[in-house]
Amino acid sequence: MGEAQKDNAQPILHWQERRIFRFVQSRSETDYIYFLDNNSGCNSFAGRPSSSQANLSQNGGFGSAVHEIGYAPGLWHEQSRLDRKSHIIVYSTRTTNPGQFTKKSPAEGIDLGPYDFESIMHYGSCYFQNSDLPAMTRNDGAIIDPGRRALTDGDVYSAELPYSNAS
Repeated sequence: MGEAQKDNAQPILHWQERRIFRFVQSRSETDYIYFLDNNSGCNSFAGRPSSSQANLSQNGGFGSAVHEIGYAPGLWHEQSRLDRKSHIIVYSTRTTNPGQFTKKSPAEGIDLGPYDFESIMHYGSCYFQNSDLPAMTRNDGAIIDPGRRALTDGDVYSAELPYSNAS
């Protein structure tokens, strides 16, 4: 097992402990996540285009890896939800990367469950900030602490629902 695989073992195990997803080392599967570290930070493709790429920086840590794996089953950033205006304020002029805070359109997806400030997919107030001011706050002005510790029940529900047999 290579270093990149070892680094991803705990985040993968965390996903498996929480529900229906199982990860196996692939040799011939057509539906897979490819992990790499191309020194460009942490980023991934959202959804399952038949394969998904998760770029995980070696210094990203457990929470970042769990976050990046979340894109594979189709999770989006929590702050991209359609109902975000009821929960957060995004200050687009205070960020170095406004695209990270773009609100999704109804054609791109639906909100599942209640808004989740603790979601592994939620950014903190100071992510991508371009000054000492926060790029995003709660509606009351409070700072958002990033939920990068573990999957929440809301994360699991949102990732699992599209693949369940529920009608």
